[in-house]
Amino acid sequence: MITTKKKKKRSVLKIFFMILALVYFVAFFNWIFDRNIELDIIKQGEVTEKHSTKAVIIRDSYIIRTPHEGQRIYLFSDGQRVRKEAELIYIFAEQFKAQHDRYFLLSDEITNLKRGLTRNIISSGNDLIKLRQQRDAYMLSMYESGNDIKRSALITELIKSVNEGIIDNLYQKAESAADITQKEDEKKSIEQSLINSGSYIKAPESGIFTSNTDGYETQSSRDLIASINTQWINNITANPVGPRKNSEDCGKLVISTYYYLAVIIDEQIKEKLDEKEYVRIIFPQIPEPFYAIKHQIRLDGDDTYILILRTDRYLERLINLRTVNIDILIQNVSGIKVPLTALKKHDNDTADIFISRNGDIIKLGVNIEASDKRHAIISSDELKMSDLLVQNPAKAREGMFIK
Repeated sequence: MITTKKKKKRSVLKIFFMILALVYFVAFFNWIFDRNIELDIIKQGEVTEKHSTKAVIIRDSYIIRTPHEGQRIYLFSDGQRVRKEAELIYIFAEQFKAQHDRYFLLSDEITNLKRGLTRNIISSGNDLIKLRQQRDAYMLSMYESGNDIKRSALITELIKSVNEGIIDNLYQKAESAADITQKEDEKKSIEQSLINSGSYIKAPESGIFTSNTDGYETQSSRDLIASINTQWINNITANPVGPRKNSEDCGKLVISTYYYLAVIIDEQIKEKLDEKEYVRIIFPQIPEPFYAIKHQIRLDGDDTYILILRTDRYLERLINLRTVNIDILIQNVSGIKVPLTALKKHDNDTADIFISRNGDIIKLGVNIEASDKRHAIISSDELKMSDLLVQNPAKAREGMFIK
């Protein structure tokens, strides 16, 4: 009895170990001969190395403040260019707000009446022609009827009705014109009253107007650039409202034709930009690369530099922004181009790749010369153009064999 139980127990253990050995054998077989690995030829290509960061915009600006409290009417839209002495803002006292609202209500009513009258004139002109044609047809019919008194009386009534329709149509047009005249007279009276009770703010200089201020405005951007540091740039990025923001600010004028971009960079990027006079940049929301003048690069702490760029591009479009996302296109690098997914990275400069050479999987250490969001340029003395690149390194193991 006991012997039988021991035999059964040994049989179960034997089956268990056989299954376990089979699983390990399959796994080992796949480890050696995995044929799901994707390979591709080694290719030459080019990658644009870029540095993505946030830049602070610095411009020469005049702050416009109200001389007194009151309702404001902006006479220019944000981003419009204005001449010196142009009337920018009209301000009137609070008690005249009802008149102001009535003025714009009348403007809308007059526009609608004129639009309706124009439609009526076109419609009425066609109606009048049809009515007159009907009247003439009735009169011709009357003469052709042979002086039939009964028919003659009927046609006379029809002609009278048609004539009344013509008169009513003309009267409606005259009535609409009278309404327009009355409303225009009232509008002129209110306009004169508002002019007498308010005042205009004029542009002190020619420039680009905006009703938006943020408290970081300065009249001399060059003087400011001499004193800025990384702490100042980080503070503006974190705090969109500056310390000089005032409730009396009602707008500003950007008075220079160019502006500056202040950017924090490290020593590696600084070295790559040292020999450049112009730096190619791109705003993500405006996907068109352009060149900006490299105004200066200066050290601001250990391995930290401030890069100042100057440009006149998109000044109007960025008029209400103080910071902007920017890509600095550092250099175009040519060489062996591989997908980032084919790299097992160590750091920003080195990585491992797997290649297939005569069916054998080999791991190689490579240098990363440049990279973008999808590809990298790599270099290695051991890499040959006849090698095949493993696209999915997570499945690859050194020593594997692929037919």
